[in-house]
Amino acid sequence: MYNYKLLPVYEVEWIDTDKEDKEYIQNRYEGVRIGNSIYITTGKSENVIRTMSEPNLCKLSYGGMYLLNRDNDPSSLVL
Repeated sequence: MYNYKLLPVYEVEWIDTDKEDKEYIQNRYEGVRIGNSIYITTGKSENVIRTMSEPNLCKLSYGGMYLLNRDNDPSSLVL
């Protein structure tokens, strides 16, 4: 009677480099990916752990998945 199509849902994170105060700083962003073409971004992560030796770099919070590459193609990466 009903024909439902189930789509996978992922919580995703990605790192993007922004220019702030004449320096390049990596920031971690969060979002939700539904299927292959629906992305809901929730914005920049507030609690990012940075080392004292490299304060401009950050890492993903868990194994991780990249939302998009530079060509706007979905891709994933496990650290």
